[in-house]
Amino acid sequence: MSPVELGLRRAFLGLVCASALGACAELALGGHTASPVQWVPFGLAALGTVSALGLWLAPSKKTLRALQGAMVLVAAGGLFGIWEHLEHNYAFEAEIRPAASTVELLTEAILGASPALAPGMFLVMAAMGFAAAWKHPARAS
Repeated sequence: MSPVELGLRRAFLGLVCASALGACAELALGGHTASPVQWVPFGLAALGTVSALGLWLAPSKKTLRALQGAMVLVAAGGLFGIWEHLEHNYAFEAEIRPAASTVELLTEAILGASPALAPGMFLVMAAMGFAAAWKHPARAS
């Protein structure tokens, strides 16, 4: 592996960890702890961090597969979070504006109190993890 390739892989893994830590800080500061489902992103962030550090510190086929599996879960969690935010925003808008059209409710759901695209950060985190794993030399070991 060339020094440039190694540097890029480490940069992606570092960004996974930094993104996860930033997500936890923002979630904690925003009080994202009211229900059990609101703790899911903390678990996903921990999973992403541990798997990224594992590949960084001990590159092997096992840690590579662990990272890839973790990134699948992180991406799925991001999609789940987007759905949860949209669903809650839509339900709230439908309750306070029962006469609104579906288009109006969807628009308000996207712009609502729960930021609909904030969980997309987990999709970006997963993309960085997959970029670090792409054609990794450990896949052949």
